[in-house]
Amino acid sequence: MYFFLRTATLSGPDLPAGKIVLVLDSLRNEAPPELKKLLDYMDRNWIRGKFWTPENWSCYNVLSRTNNDCEGLHNQ
Repeated sequence: MYFFLRTATLSGPDLPAGKIVLVLDSLRNEAPPELKKLLDYMDRNWIRGKFWTPENWSCYNVLSRTNNDCEGLHNQ
């Protein structure tokens, strides 16, 4: 179950936006029944949602993946 949680939630942003849907669908077919609600939530809100889509949050090929450069200005 740890593999599915790690892959579905933590590895998703590192994938190209076009592959995220395919990976989630593949994980859904092999996931334990306990994770069905989590995968449904992710699909409904983050994958095929009206407001957030993989194109909005995918970090693939992004040079700066954090907002540390912005946060550093607040500490000066």
